[in-house]
Amino acid sequence: NYIFTLMALTADGPFLATNDSGTAFTVDTLVTYLKSMYSLPLDYNADQLTGQAYLDAFAEVYGYGMINLERAMTPGKTLYFYDGSNIVSANGDAYWRAATNTVFRASSAFSPSTATISAPFYDVLESINGEMSMPRVWKNEFALGASSKRGLYMGDVLGEFKTRDEKPERVQFGNFGFSMSMSEKPYADNLNGLDNMRLDYTSGNWNFAAGYQRHFTEGASRFDGMSNPILGLTSNAITSDIVYNMGRWSFGGRAYSGAITDETMLDNDPTLSSQYLPARLGMMQGAQSDVNWQGDKFGFSASVGAAYETNTLLGAQTSGLLDMGNGETMYVDTEFRYSPMENITMKLRSTFARTTTDAEGQFILGFSDVESNAFAFGVDAGNFSFSVAQPLTVSGGELQYPYADYDVVDMGDGKYDLSITNMHIESVSLRPENREVRFTGAYRHNFGEFTDGAIGFIYRVNPNNTDEFGNESIFMMKLSHRLGI
Repeated sequence: NYIFTLMALTADGPFLATNDSGTAFTVDTLVTYLKSMYSLPLDYNADQLTGQAYLDAFAEVYGYGMINLERAMTPGKTLYFYDGSNIVSANGDAYWRAATNTVFRASSAFSPSTATISAPFYDVLESINGEMSMPRVWKNEFALGASSKRGLYMGDVLGEFKTRDEKPERVQFGNFGFSMSMSEKPYADNLNGLDNMRLDYTSGNWNFAAGYQRHFTEGASRFDGMSNPILGLTSNAITSDIVYNMGRWSFGGRAYSGAITDETMLDNDPTLSSQYLPARLGMMQGAQSDVNWQGDKFGFSASVGAAYETNTLLGAQTSGLLDMGNGETMYVDTEFRYSPMENITMKLRSTFARTTTDAEGQFILGFSDVESNAFAFGVDAGNFSFSVAQPLTVSGGELQYPYADYDVVDMGDGKYDLSITNMHIESVSLRPENREVRFTGAYRHNFGEFTDGAIGFIYRVNPNNTDEFGNESIFMMKLSHRLGI
């Protein structure tokens, strides 16, 4: 916790760094500090300069004078920025190039275009004796677009690829029913890889149930698009259901609570994903009502619901200057089913959602409603299955943030002032430039009483809603054998 002071002993030479006890530091130590704090113009080739050569270049760019390095290096000092109406100060949140706690990690659903947010700040650098002061400006750039993590990791995809696509067997005892299934992929979750568990009670036309789902997809894959994508953002979900059956019709309601984890971002490390508990980013609670009709060949279901997120927005994590608040999503989900013959079923699914947020960050001024949707078509024909889908993606919405240009003006005689211009409100579209289309397929075969195998593929066009990295293709082969005991 030294207090460093940078002093020019004469008009043209040499620099000396001391701590508060007067002990001198080496030139190399001083150069290291300066390089960590300041950027010289590219034509100086600063990376190749060392020792006194760097100090000479530094003096040529920044001039001589007395600079309080303790002030320059300590976070938590006051910074100033335009908030849309006035120049205001903030401290503790921003320091040097960016806010120390600024986070924006896109999810599979909320991944805006590759636009960036410019967030200029300034402070005033003062000499120790107070005789000299100079404004200092940072022009930060925060990217909201796709990160380098854009693929589906094999540790997750292959782990969830099923060799037997069967619903859990329901055991009936009296009016009660119980079902449970375990994952083929061993999770270190203290539940021995429990995928889902359900207990229900039937009384006349009424059915009451409570359950747990590791991934809130009703047993469907997370990757083929054939489940409700809003609920699919949630993992470790606890549910309670009530259904009233009336002939071919059924009417129901559901309440649920679960976690938003980094699994939603589709960027798990395959060497770790089965050996750790995913990081919890937030929570989701919600409720929905649904209606279902099933005929001999045709059927449909429709759901209307509300989902409330804490600390995330459609699964994306934000904080600090880019705090986008909590998400409140209203959604409509429909599925149509048609079975032209035995063992062949075609499904068409669509989901439309609108999300509002209570953004409270210092820098984000406001949001329009964020609209998102998803579409999927799938066919199950015996041991074959195929689907084509557009996963849940933002289709419309904007955020607003303040912008101003800050320029340091040399007034002469060692005096500097700040020119503040171009103050206005910027808008950023949250709709990605491209839309992902995903194709999935599988063939499953039973080789014996206890042996099953499957082959499958996933092909993604514009993965994570960008064409920056090209398309992605995954081919899988899997064989499983049960002991039979």
